[in-house]
Parts: sequence; structure tokens; C-alpha cells
Amino acid sequence: HRGVVYAVVHVRGGGEFGAEWHENGKNLKVKNRFADFVEAAETLISLRVTTPDRLAAWGTSSGGMLVTASVNLRPDLFRAVLLEVPFCDALNTMSDPSIPLTVGEWEEIGNPNERE
Repeated sequence: HRGVVYAVVHVRGGGEFGAEWHENGKNLKVKNRFADFVEAAETLISLRVTTPDRLAAWGTSSGGMLVTASVNLRPDLFRAVLLEVPFCDALNTMSDPSIPLTVGEWEEIGNPNERE
């Protein structure tokens, strides 16, 4: 009754739907995460749950990369973005193994210091 809808998108790469779902969002398939997020926004709009001028996206840490990539792919879908400690400079961060968490993330999104 207040005109607010809160939706959660479980994109490929997350652990919500098992190992195959997780694997289909890792490394060279990380772009699937962005496609899933954009598709969720398109679905909310096509179902008339919202409109692009009322749709906001929120992401924290790695979710910040998801949101910024998705909004860059389809800026016409989103009115606002809220990012909390976003992981947005993936190339520089993932190239420096001295940065905390970097080495552990290589398995998820790859090591830019190695050719695949």
C-alpha cells in the first residue's frame, strides 16, 4: 500500500541453487551474473511491477560490481543506484596479491596475471 517493492535477485555465481548455478557465474562466465541482473530488472518492468524511472539497484562489495556493470550495460533500466563499499576496480585489485581477499577471489573471477 505504500508503493514500494523490494526484490532480491539470485544471479548465477551465487550458492543459492547448487554447484552448477555457482559454476555458471565464475571466471569467464562472470558476465552471466550481469545478464541475470539485467533480465530481472527487465522482468520487473515487463510485469508492470515498476518502471525504469522508479527502479533502484543496491549492491554491497562484490554486489557493487554486479550493479555497476549491469547499470553500465543498461542505464535505461535504472533511476538510482546505491553502492556500499563497492568492488569496482577489479583489474587493479585482482592484479595485486598483497590486497586482502585477492588470492581467494582468483578462483571466482580469475587472476589477471595469468592467461586462461
